[in-house]
Amino acid sequence: MNQKMKTLLRVGAACSAALWSTAAVAVNFNVDGQVTTCSAIACGAAGIAVGDPITGFFTVDDAAAGPNSTFTEADVTEVNVQIGELGGGDGAPELGAAALTTDADGEIISGTAGFTTQVDTGFGIANVELSLDAAAQTWQATTTFLGLGTIATGTLTFMRDEIADSDGDGVADDADNCIEVANADQRDTDGDLYGNLCDADLNNDLTVNVLDLGIFRTVFFSDNADADFNGDGVVNISDLGILRALFFRAPGPSGTAP
Repeated sequence: MNQKMKTLLRVGAACSAALWSTAAVAVNFNVDGQVTTCSAIACGAAGIAVGDPITGFFTVDDAAAGPNSTFTEADVTEVNVQIGELGGGDGAPELGAAALTTDADGEIISGTAGFTTQVDTGFGIANVELSLDAAAQTWQATTTFLGLGTIATGTLTFMRDEIADSDGDGVADDADNCIEVANADQRDTDGDLYGNLCDADLNNDLTVNVLDLGIFRTVFFSDNADADFNGDGVVNISDLGILRALFFRAPGPSGTAP
């Protein structure tokens, strides 16, 4: 390594500090329960029966899901609820209005959430409304199709389950290709399951070393995508700072890589 490159490595190290973020947490509320009453005709058409489970989850923006708070459908980033066969695949219920309140421990204790879905009954498409009542720990499914009204009811519980998002970029650690560096865009130009922002391993031997520095030198001030770690369109001193921070380390860590 020549003196110029050593100097660039030292200078570049200062440029990388702002890329490393503090921890944050996303929150899941898992849904559990079962069917306790079911209209034989309607439930047969919907593919559910007494004893079938209700399963699913709400993933909520961490800023809205703390203790003694109320979150609405606008704060829910992902949701899935399924009762037996109802709600699977393309028929997944869509979240409507919701207002759910947590206690001092951050557990949901009251409020309601509503879903809509459609069921092919064989006699036509039925619109089904599914409502969840957290305080009563119950749910019910209703439809106006053929005047059937309430077609099923059941029990319901919510359980808080925090999801680690160590870098606070909105991507949970188990799905984040740079767990310790915020990269919401998950940019990975060489497709090795490590995001560019934490992957200065240019020859993919799982160690950032002088061989990678040699490759980096050949593309300095170019638009080489793999060596453009920060994605600003050019390989420059900022990228060198990232390489310096990762020197003698493995790429990542990544929640998506083997």
